[in-house]
Amino acid sequence: MTTYSPIFIPNGIECLAFFIVYLLCIFVLIMYFTLFERKIIAAMQRRVGPDYVGFWGVLQPLADGIKLLLKEFIFPKNSEKYYFILVPLFIFFFSILTLSFVPIGSLKTIYNSEVSILWVFIITSFNVYCIFLSGWSSGNKYAFLGSLRSIVQYVSYEIGILFILFPLFFLSGSLNFSVIILEQLYTNCSNISYFFFNAILFFICILAETNRIPFDLPEAEGELVAGYNVEYSGIPFAFFFLAEYLSMFTWSVVFVLLFLSGGYTFFSMNFFLLKTLFMMFCIVWIRATLPRVRYNTLLNLCWKYVLPIAMLMYLGTFNMYFFFVNLIPLIIDLMM
Repeated sequence: MTTYSPIFIPNGIECLAFFIVYLLCIFVLIMYFTLFERKIIAAMQRRVGPDYVGFWGVLQPLADGIKLLLKEFIFPKNSEKYYFILVPLFIFFFSILTLSFVPIGSLKTIYNSEVSILWVFIITSFNVYCIFLSGWSSGNKYAFLGSLRSIVQYVSYEIGILFILFPLFFLSGSLNFSVIILEQLYTNCSNISYFFFNAILFFICILAETNRIPFDLPEAEGELVAGYNVEYSGIPFAFFFLAEYLSMFTWSVVFVLLFLSGGYTFFSMNFFLLKTLFMMFCIVWIRATLPRVRYNTLLNLCWKYVLPIAMLMYLGTFNMYFFFVNLIPLIIDLMM
């Protein structure tokens, strides 16, 4: 297996500067993606969208950020204050940490591990604990109920994601993003050509993992008064908001890396951001088109359809590989 050495920042000053630039880029990206999303939805639903703050509404994300900073942060009476304060910081930290293992636009990352894909799944799974703690520490029964619903949704679709991606990992023989990108580059063919149905199922799981319509049950404001984050306001709510959009960006990047050959095309041109924006546009497109499903429909889709189909595709891939790689050469040798 090819070994990739981790990339470290040599000294503390450069590390701090890199981290500040990294955070600023993330904030700007998320802020203006909200404008991008609202404009697209407005166009699809024949509305104007943000149009008053700045030319064409370009300052609206900045105004929304200032509004959240100026809002009062209220502690619920029955809350566990330390957990209540720390959970938004933790969930935002884990969202940023995930990107440390993901190549963005090239084969280099902050830390390139042999099992970088596994690290992404491990870190994203910590969101389950953060969501549970946010609902429990709020001291609100509706928030706690929302956190339990969220945990069931996350765990269900994380299992589905693993079975969906098993065939890809099995044939590539690696859990490293860079290896999978290079294999697509060398064969001049993206993995979506071989794993088209896996890509469709993976996209469905992305919608569930990022709480996007039609699977935004953790934030079903009409049913649970906004779910697990109902008691949060001001800056802590902004961290939840940033973490959700950052998670959407991360999973879009992972989809591009695993199925769309990363930042490379057949002509070796870097279209990474264009591909990622297209995936995020598809997520927004579905939000503007489909209604929210019921909770039983959400779980039925995972356990009755997505998971069984993913398991069958994995078994089919394994059997086909065994047949063509082992049995056919053996039969030919016996016949000769």
